[in-house]
Amino acid sequence: VLLTSILLSSFKSTAQERQYDTLPVFRKNTKVEFPKYIFSKIDKSKYKILRPYFFEIKTDEKGKVVEASLKNGEDNEYSKEVLKAIRKMPKWAPAQKNGKNVAATFIAPLVFQTDK
Repeated sequence: VLLTSILLSSFKSTAQERQYDTLPVFRKNTKVEFPKYIFSKIDKSKYKILRPYFFEIKTDEKGKVVEASLKNGEDNEYSKEVLKAIRKMPKWAPAQKNGKNVAATFIAPLVFQTDK
């Protein structure tokens, strides 16, 4: 199984960087740890997805995921399973603005590809 993700570089970072000093971070390395976590929580054998899905994630000032939705991509069993995993994620390091933890909304792209 080949797992691929496109993260951080594809976040809507220019607008978000103006809004936050730092975006939320998952397990010290979002680019690696976010897809690793998600793919560990879904049944990969059911899917052959070749294009990115974009998920909007909202975290509170403590880093807890408080809301997640599909921003762009097909609303199907795969996106629903990913959203379920996102909603149950452990806390992220919260976004910061002016040295204080703040709630944040950001876009997380995710590409899943198998060699089926």
